[in-house]
Amino acid sequence: IALRNDNTILESVRYNALSILAEICRQKKKTLLKHQTILPPIIQALLQIISSTAIDTNTIIDDNDDDEPVVVAGANHVLEAMSYHLSPEKFVPLVISQVEPMLKSNVSNERKAAYYVLSGIIDGCCDYINNNYLEPYMTALKIGLQDTNSDVSSAALLALGETCAVLEGEISKYSVEILPILMELMVKSENMHDHNLKVIRIYYAVEELIGVL
Repeated sequence: IALRNDNTILESVRYNALSILAEICRQKKKTLLKHQTILPPIIQALLQIISSTAIDTNTIIDDNDDDEPVVVAGANHVLEAMSYHLSPEKFVPLVISQVEPMLKSNVSNERKAAYYVLSGIIDGCCDYINNNYLEPYMTALKIGLQDTNSDVSSAALLALGETCAVLEGEISKYSVEILPILMELMVKSENMHDHNLKVIRIYYAVEELIGVL
């Protein structure tokens, strides 16, 4: 946990530390649940990594480019491992308690990080979120899509695409509100000319949402 957030250490070393942490989540889930007090600082550390790392969604990319920095990818891998291998009844409330204030933060990087976290946990915890958090979850996504900060709305687009991919029919009732927002994003001049990460995510979200209908 100490290595993962030390910017003086090489990214590759930090990524390896995160990979080990992800493997611990996969192999030692009972031990982690037994010592639940270590889960909040781990989640907080992952949020700090994502919120402090710049991801330029306006950079023109090609199909061979990575979507995100190595350390952010590592943090997302840990979140995914936790979402798959820890009890959602224990894991999701811990995540939501830390993500909720970030969604309302005045700091754009914190809002961005919150949406990356939602996109990272939805696959492993989709049933629990669908049954317990769907309304506030979808409301948060709608707000994020309309965020004036491009990086935040891009992260919300990713979260929406990932959500539509796993929740399927359960979220079709929200399409009447979300599709117009996506159409608005598509026709913005800055999103009609460049092949950047945000544009890719707009079409990804549209494709997945249409697949739900």
